[in-house]
Amino acid sequence: MRIIDCNQNTPEWFSARAGVFSASEYGPYITGSGKTADTARLKYILQKIRDTQVKDAWEIQEEDKEEKAMSYNIAVQRGNALEPEAREWYEQHSGQIVTKIGFITDDAGNIGCSPDGMLVGDNEHPWSHGIEIKCPMPTTHLRRLLDGALPDEHKYQVHGSMAITGLNRWDYLSYCPGEAPLLITVRRDAFTEDLLRGLHAMVQERDRIKAKLASLWQAAYGKK
Repeated sequence: MRIIDCNQNTPEWFSARAGVFSASEYGPYITGSGKTADTARLKYILQKIRDTQVKDAWEIQEEDKEEKAMSYNIAVQRGNALEPEAREWYEQHSGQIVTKIGFITDDAGNIGCSPDGMLVGDNEHPWSHGIEIKCPMPTTHLRRLLDGALPDEHKYQVHGSMAITGLNRWDYLSYCPGEAPLLITVRRDAFTEDLLRGLHAMVQERDRIKAKLASLWQAAYGKK
């Protein structure tokens, strides 16, 4: 596990994430099979390959458009604004201090995650577990509270974070002012291991695609 010391959503953070399969983007396509999963996985791999290459003006405009759309998203703004309050509640509830982390990758730097926080362990295990914090709109939070389980839409992100860090526990907190918080302790299980195998397979698939693209470039532009 490698920890990259930077603040999230800064140029340094975006640079650290470039080309890395990041947990917030994980989904069923990683372990799924069939045309739909294969198409989604290939699209994601190609996006990551392009992350580390020089982009043309049209790509830059498209990425700027997507970034601006997210910055104006009310739900995203709400989540960002309430996260410090949610983190403070968690610290008071757990009696532990949450350490803010920029970006974490596996030793090879192929897969990564941006935890909302990490909890210090002991001399043998520096980190005990991580935490994922969500501050959704009230109706969404109340639905999650009634379900009382890790939401499917965040399952891959949470288990992916455990797969990347090698940790056996990740806490999930859904927080909404004026309502009871939802705090779930998620443990590493068979789903985590299946996801890790899928991520390793996707890295190998990326490497094959990069090699093929390089050979095509060489055939078109290499010396005769």
